[in-house]
Amino acid sequence: MVEDEYDIEMIYHDNYRRLFLLGVMDITSSKKIKSKGYMDLNIDVLEDNDETRVIAMAHNIIMDGDLIADPEMTIKLFKNTAETKVLIYQVYSLGVYEKVYESENVVDYHSMYYLNRYLNNWLITLEERGYYTTE
Repeated sequence: MVEDEYDIEMIYHDNYRRLFLLGVMDITSSKKIKSKGYMDLNIDVLEDNDETRVIAMAHNIIMDGDLIADPEMTIKLFKNTAETKVLIYQVYSLGVYEKVYESENVVDYHSMYYLNRYLNNWLITLEERGYYTTE
């Protein structure tokens, strides 16, 4: 593995905890999470079963008259182990698309480590900025 395995395991658990506190486990399909003075955070549940939940999390911007998610992360939450793993990271305005798992057996470890750390930093920033769930 590229980076410290212990560090990444801690990040998986911390990201789960922070997403849980943000209310993502209570969302049934989609929700806007607001913080005064900042862009809304949009969360969509893409998949949900007894063991896992897959969500897309994004800020939306208007570009050339179109509403686009920028940035957007697709995240898998593992309910039994209280862990998360980033699956996809996209920044449409810059043409960035990173997929961590090319297949079940092919993992981009560099992207896995850095995107999960990025998610952790994003979640810390959201918490500092006072995001909360709304109807």
